[in-house]
Amino acid sequence: MWRQANAESCALSFFAVLAVGGVWAALAHLGKLEAPASLDWITPISAFSLVASIVAGARRGLLRT
Repeated sequence: MWRQANAESCALSFFAVLAVGGVWAALAHLGKLEAPASLDWITPISAFSLVASIVAGARRGLLRT
């Protein structure tokens, strides 16, 4: 069960970073936002990984008391 929850959280965080980062990069390319620097990617990757882990655990019922 833990391996499946881990795989699900990895997939969720990957697609969330891809969606948000892709929109951010596209808007930067159009000149609407400042382009993301290398260090700007660390915070969203960490945040989405944490949120995706919580969501994956909640879907499997691991957060019930």
